[in-house]
Amino acid sequence: MQTWSFDFQHNCRRRRLLLVLRLIRRDYLRPPKYSKKFSVHLKGNGRHYEPSQSSHHFKIIIMKTFIVLMYTLVAGCAAKWFTPGPPLFEECSKNEERVRCAYDCEPQCGFEPTVCSFECKPNACVCKTGYVRNTKNECVHRLECTPETSMCPEDEEFQTCGAPCQPSCEDPYPTDCPYDQCIRSVCRCLPGFVRNGPVCTPLSDCRNIPTRPLELFTL
Repeated sequence: MQTWSFDFQHNCRRRRLLLVLRLIRRDYLRPPKYSKKFSVHLKGNGRHYEPSQSSHHFKIIIMKTFIVLMYTLVAGCAAKWFTPGPPLFEECSKNEERVRCAYDCEPQCGFEPTVCSFECKPNACVCKTGYVRNTKNECVHRLECTPETSMCPEDEEFQTCGAPCQPSCEDPYPTDCPYDQCIRSVCRCLPGFVRNGPVCTPLSDCRNIPTRPLELFTL
């Protein structure tokens, strides 16, 4: 599907731009949003669009619609240029799929991000369900991850077969854990570090460290 791009001239003031948006809203499933940074969000059969590089223009990319162009002209915001843009749905790489919004929360080789961005990346390619992204920017099955292609956070290491229980500040010496089982291709805290929320920290940095259970001492 083709998209069409056009820039509003600098004489398109805020009041006129808002008028354009109000008119466009009538013909879209959901109302557009207007921000002080002059970004325009068109939902429904539109996308998220950034302002053009020039501070004198507002750039909008929408589906080819003669009605929208008419609105632009009627509102006095004549387009400086009007040319077809790149295909809206270009082919993604292997094991990827295109989504309307991506939030930088893709599972990585070894771990899944716990802090995600609220900024929408429109029309983006992400890994399909069951696949994770490696350091080569490829989407692979989780079992195909290796120490060389893993993206473990700081103070963590990639383990082909990791224990299902991780030492943490709350429970630095887990005993009720099936150590005969393992989780494949996972990131775990480095030796001497324990899980402290989303990060790994030295055990000495934890507050109120529980006493080590007697059964863990060897005679």
